[in-house]
Amino acid sequence: MSTQDGGPAFPLESTKEDILYFGLTLRDYFAARAMLYWESCVTADGEYDVARAAEHAYAFADAMLKARQS
Repeated sequence: MSTQDGGPAFPLESTKEDILYFGLTLRDYFAARAMLYWESCVTADGEYDVARAAEHAYAFADAMLKARQS
């Protein structure tokens, strides 16, 4: 796991050392939540630019992770 991804979004506590967590990283969770604001990625002709939406979502997530470090 990268230290840039914020770790697990929903970590599970365990007393066993061999238990791992799976699923979303905090970065992925933030990006998914940012997708709720998709209106900013509608093109002039009314189409939805999914590539642009994904870029914006992860930029938003990265900004949130950076803000948590402050």
